[in-house]
Amino acid sequence: MANALSIGFSTPGQPTLQFANVAGLPGSTPDEIVFSGITLVGDSLGFNDLLQRTHGQNFYDNTRTVYSGSADDIALNAGVQRFSATPAGLAYIAKYYTPTGQLRIPMLTLHTTQDPTVSFSQEHAYADTVAAAGASQFLVQQFVTRYGHCNLKPEEILNSFQDLLFWVNFGITPPGGDVTVP
Repeated sequence: MANALSIGFSTPGQPTLQFANVAGLPGSTPDEIVFSGITLVGDSLGFNDLLQRTHGQNFYDNTRTVYSGSADDIALNAGVQRFSATPAGLAYIAKYYTPTGQLRIPMLTLHTTQDPTVSFSQEHAYADTVAAAGASQFLVQQFVTRYGHCNLKPEEILNSFQDLLFWVNFGITPPGGDVTVP
């Protein structure tokens, strides 16, 4: 797969760049884009684990998804494989994997902005969920501007942990936002 993605940079139409654009892959170098593509397509372990937990009930649905960003979106949407979620699969995900946002104690998140495993957009979605539950006062989100999953420097982890300790023990709410250490 890595070889196919690498070749796709120099193939007419640059299919690797089209794939990266459509899938929203993070990365600013060819190596990062290839790794992100492998991570996205190759994460069958997580998918298979969830499929086992739902007793084979599908929890993923793309029947109404319109993909865009390729050289020919009409052909892409006509040819992409479609999956329908089952009610049992969706119910399992809603019960066990959908956050409620009902925080009662301080929570500090720390995320890399170009994470190929867990999209940085999940931070915004989680903040919206917490806000809808009326618990935003318990959430601070910090991020590091860098590529990679949990690609954090020890100082960044220590600083954020110290922020959390001061918040919990002394009521000093830490700042959110970029905490990248150069």
